[in-house]
Amino acid sequence: MIPTIPVVCAVIRKQNRYLACQRSELMREPLRWEFPGGKIESGESLFAALHRELHEELAIAISVRGILRASTWKQNNKVIQLYPLLCLLVGDDFELKEHKAFRWVTLEEFGQLDWCDADVEILDILRNSGLEETGWWKS
Repeated sequence: MIPTIPVVCAVIRKQNRYLACQRSELMREPLRWEFPGGKIESGESLFAALHRELHEELAIAISVRGILRASTWKQNNKVIQLYPLLCLLVGDDFELKEHKAFRWVTLEEFGQLDWCDADVEILDILRNSGLEETGWWKS
């Protein structure tokens, strides 16, 4: 039986841009871009896992505003179940603890980056679903 690994990621919006983080040379899929996040530990909720991962990776706090549909894909000998959460950054400062770089990118700039395979469906949802018209990030 192929193991399924639950993973959560943050789709963080600031003004009209989204936070993209570049994986380090030492990480799986080195130097590719992703929405930050990580594995959900046993007994952890999506929200608790995301807050923990973002604190560990970027030393940031976020406000969760919504959930996008989960996606599943095979990677080597495992199945990844990815849960993307729509978020706003609380404060402006953060620190790259695991990633090599970051960029704030617009929807139009998504194609300029070499994204991890897992994040491609999220990019499609953001560009093509009409989500932008909802103004989910506004108070």
